[in-house]
Amino acid sequence: MVDEAHCISQWGHDFRPDYTRLGEMAQKLGIKQICAFTATATPRVRDDIKTQLRRPEMDVVVTGFARPNLSLMVEECSKKDKKLEKIRELLEDRKPTIIYCSTRKAVEEVMDGLSIRGYHGGMSDRDRNDAQDYFLYDSNPVLAATNAFGMGIDRADIRQVIHYNFPGAIEAYYQEVGRAGRDGEQSTCVLLFSFADRYTHEFLIDLNNPDEAMIRSTWLTLVNMCKRTGENYFEMTLGELAEMIPKAKGEQQLSGVMKELEKKNYIRRGFRQENTGKMGFAKSREQLLADFPTPKTQRAIFIHRFLERHGDTMMNGAMIEISYYQMCSITGLKPEQVKRVVNALKGDQVLWEPPFSGRSFEVLSDGALDIDFSGLKKRRDSEVERLDEMISYVQTRDCRQDYLIKYFGADDSSWRCGTCDRCQPASGTGGEYRRLSEVETKQVLRLMEAVENFSGYLGLSKIAMLVTGSRDASIVGSRLKDSDHYGCLDMMDQSHIRELLQSLEGKGLVKRTKDKYPVLKITTMGSEFIERPKALELMVPSKKKRIKREPSRAIEAIQRKQKIEGGDLYEELRQLRNELAKRDDVEPWLVLSNAALKALEDGKPVDLDGFRKIKGVGDYRAARYGKDFLELIASK
Repeated sequence: MVDEAHCISQWGHDFRPDYTRLGEMAQKLGIKQICAFTATATPRVRDDIKTQLRRPEMDVVVTGFARPNLSLMVEECSKKDKKLEKIRELLEDRKPTIIYCSTRKAVEEVMDGLSIRGYHGGMSDRDRNDAQDYFLYDSNPVLAATNAFGMGIDRADIRQVIHYNFPGAIEAYYQEVGRAGRDGEQSTCVLLFSFADRYTHEFLIDLNNPDEAMIRSTWLTLVNMCKRTGENYFEMTLGELAEMIPKAKGEQQLSGVMKELEKKNYIRRGFRQENTGKMGFAKSREQLLADFPTPKTQRAIFIHRFLERHGDTMMNGAMIEISYYQMCSITGLKPEQVKRVVNALKGDQVLWEPPFSGRSFEVLSDGALDIDFSGLKKRRDSEVERLDEMISYVQTRDCRQDYLIKYFGADDSSWRCGTCDRCQPASGTGGEYRRLSEVETKQVLRLMEAVENFSGYLGLSKIAMLVTGSRDASIVGSRLKDSDHYGCLDMMDQSHIRELLQSLEGKGLVKRTKDKYPVLKITTMGSEFIERPKALELMVPSKKKRIKREPSRAIEAIQRKQKIEGGDLYEELRQLRNELAKRDDVEPWLVLSNAALKALEDGKPVDLDGFRKIKGVGDYRAARYGKDFLELIASK
């Protein structure tokens, strides 16, 4: 049985390279049947799990991702103080709560800011055990923790999961919120969102996915170290190694480099628990037994067990090499206990030279690198894509659980949770989820054509200003005012358009990406919709957002200008467009835009291929209207 099977796939959110050998080992051992379990695998990850396990014919059983008892919410909090203030508000009604943080520093920030208990990997074993016991046995515990907390925590009545920082992948988010309400009772999951958290994730992605230049530079440094010293085994911290490598950004980036070199068998890294120190006795056997006559304390147990096991080999200044792990095996004490005992006995009863505190490494080759760097880039792009999906989840205008269900490969568009901040009217969204009317579909199509025309150049607010005919200096003082899209939806106000764009983003028709500034881009699904419009279900903003119905003077001026600038052929093309629009009972711009008519006048295509290449035409319009327009052009 393989648990947490998403770790096998490099497209999973918690990839463990060693796990990819499970399929190989199963074949060598002749294991005939394998069951793999995970709660967070997309269709792509499920296929990769079968490939990595070398079981392409494995049956896949998906039991469903919906959790109707979880109310999912997102609160935008741009600053630390706002986040802490919101958490205080959520904790007024005391209930079992986990507050997930992305880093140890963030955990301590929440602990200090709210005077609550915490859990992270930098704490001692004792403190972590105390935190776990507190969370398990207190009636209403509240704990700030990194995402490692929750694994194996068997508490079914967690009523609230709060994300202080948003996770870098939907899979991680779904796994963490899934720890709430396992008893089936209603529970709340609140994600506190700040765009600054996105930049933190991008920074971590860069560190964990080093580029080709950094990997080659590190390898050259290691090879030169071997030649210079005549050794291939080194006890050196990553911080010390980073100082020797040009442009290295520190330990974390170098950790990513060393992982890649180890995966390809260029190096072998040791584990801290394997590192050995040197230990001997500072007194004779008689003196030690006089100090600790019976093994009743941890120190006495330590002395008696080592005398039994090693005796004279540790006397008179003689020392043995030994690791903390071996000490635990001999004494029966836990690692933290062993370290405390050794420090207490050091100098008086025990001679002790502690082991190297970092991870040693051994260079296994001195040849040229043979690494698929394109594969590494593909993996990095996959992590960025997962981060973009998480941002889209935050910004969706649709039911949040519906978004998650579709992300994991299920599609039940008829089901909505009814409890998330998008489904509840009281959440302040000011809209409803429903099928668009014919008029609304045409408006959405016009809006998406504007996004497509400026794809990757304008942000959400600028698009809203453009299509509503804004008289802001940044619009009227630029070429945007001369665009065919200027004022095309001036019967709506900008806030309505912004909410509509967010709904389209949640539907996957447009996406927001960060170049220097966040900009909107049309997606593949969006392009398909533009080419072949169809009925659409969407979170529709409240009608109160709409403030006027008649075309503005601005749009009338643009139409007059376009009419004047066109020639005789342009006018005939426009008249033909109006006739075709009347025939199909659609608005003229749904047949062809003014810009497309002008391009037809200038280019005068002679066949369907040429007509199809005109911007704004595409396959659908070419098939439906191409013959009529080409006949008119040919007659001139």
